[in-house]
Amino acid sequence: EPDDLVGHFIQYIGRPILQLRSSRPLKPLEPRLPPTPKTETEEGVISVKLNLTPDLSRVPVLRYDPGFYGLEKIRRHGTNIPGFWPGDPNEFGLLSFHSRGHLLGRPPSFGPEDISHTVTAQAMLAGYSWLLGQASYQGFTTFQDVTYPLTTTTVVTDGRIFSFFASQLNTLLFHEEFIDENPQVNVCYGTPTRELFQKIEGDEIIGWDDRALRQLVEAYLNTPTEREGVDLKPFLDKDAPYVKDISQEERRIWLHDQFRYLSSNRPRHRLDPEIYDWEYIYKIKFETRPMDARRRFFELGEDPFKRRLDDRAKCYIPKKLRDPENPKKKYKDMFWPDC
Repeated sequence: EPDDLVGHFIQYIGRPILQLRSSRPLKPLEPRLPPTPKTETEEGVISVKLNLTPDLSRVPVLRYDPGFYGLEKIRRHGTNIPGFWPGDPNEFGLLSFHSRGHLLGRPPSFGPEDISHTVTAQAMLAGYSWLLGQASYQGFTTFQDVTYPLTTTTVVTDGRIFSFFASQLNTLLFHEEFIDENPQVNVCYGTPTRELFQKIEGDEIIGWDDRALRQLVEAYLNTPTEREGVDLKPFLDKDAPYVKDISQEERRIWLHDQFRYLSSNRPRHRLDPEIYDWEYIYKIKFETRPMDARRRFFELGEDPFKRRLDDRAKCYIPKKLRDPENPKKKYKDMFWPDC
């Protein structure tokens, strides 16, 4: 139906200038409390009562296709890599700096309000995406929601102008099955943009602002703490939370190679599936070849772009490389996790 929700995959690729990480997470900005149920208002706005400041009682819900906002549609394997690989001891992000140099190419006719909205959107995307990648390393997904909030600080700057933001990840349940029933929302706080200085003339700094420097120092002094009584990885195997901890060598190497290949987003060695002109004419439009074997995806009712990871051809073992004790084993073992 036209009004039904459709899930879309969105990939954010960030290029931070600097990241500061720790083995312990930051303190939450606010408690992750269950809010009152959502109610639909006449203006099409979801009403949510939260114990947060500023007031978040009116959270707008925009039910538009991502293409409405000009987002490019490409096909790629979705990855959650927050700037480091799984198993790094410093797995919680404290502070990240992002450039605002892209604003130099925006027409001045857009006005200062557009610049403010652009920086805010950049900080919200950067903060949420970084926390999402960290949450995925802790074992949380869109079906296994976070059990504790994650917090980070984002700074958008060009070295003179600074914008400070604090983000808190409270939920990952954005699947179309949960989006309306999920009472939690993620929050992002921002401060007014400040100029550290106005300009430099010779050896003199004109218009120095101590408030901007104070905010920058406070961002660095934000100390992470131990989460007492909180299991940081409740859904991961306690004995082998990472691939490198798997004792079986063959399985460990296979999973590591697959993860590395998927994360690299290299193009597949096979061509993208397509319906050739002669197939459309003789098999689809006029059906003049009813005796042909049905082997193509459109004949089997399959969507080739919804292929599962384990839907793949097996890897053949040449005879000279086979195990002498089991020479009839033609294909290598695959170790896809059970779903």
